[in-house]
Amino acid sequence: SIINAPVFSYDKNKLPFEDIKLRNHELDIDIRLEFQFLLHSLLPETTYTDKHLFYLYKPGICRAYGYYIPSSKYFVVCEGSLVSNYIDTKYEDTNFGNAHARFIDKACEKYPNYYRVHKDAVCKSPTAAASYVLGRVSKYTNWKDVNGNVISDFYPDHFLKRT
Repeated sequence: SIINAPVFSYDKNKLPFEDIKLRNHELDIDIRLEFQFLLHSLLPETTYTDKHLFYLYKPGICRAYGYYIPSSKYFVVCEGSLVSNYIDTKYEDTNFGNAHARFIDKACEKYPNYYRVHKDAVCKSPTAAASYVLGRVSKYTNWKDVNGNVISDFYPDHFLKRT
């Protein structure tokens, strides 16, 4: 008999591997495990085994990963991350927009639909890193680990919690 397994699709006009979607939504699948599998299968071989990696994944926009440095509160966007080539026009003329341009100039190489980070890029905060990756003002909560936890779950004293 044929097993009703998930079917993946890919659109060549999107970022590499960014348009992977489940077409059979009625399957009873643990999406977190599926997401975990996809992230690990898309990552290049890395030397980040001693780091707790966080991911920022928006289909068709970006696929970035990095880690937090608690001692400095900096965030490193890792080599191999794919960054949006879009920049919000409201964001373009801000301090983050100027920093975004420096980030792209110093750490990225241009491809037709995206930028690829060619060396680890240290950012002043996870919020700044998320903004650079997305090309718009963003939040540190966009960075999640494979289990869906945000950075503040691991370093609660470093991030302001609103009640």
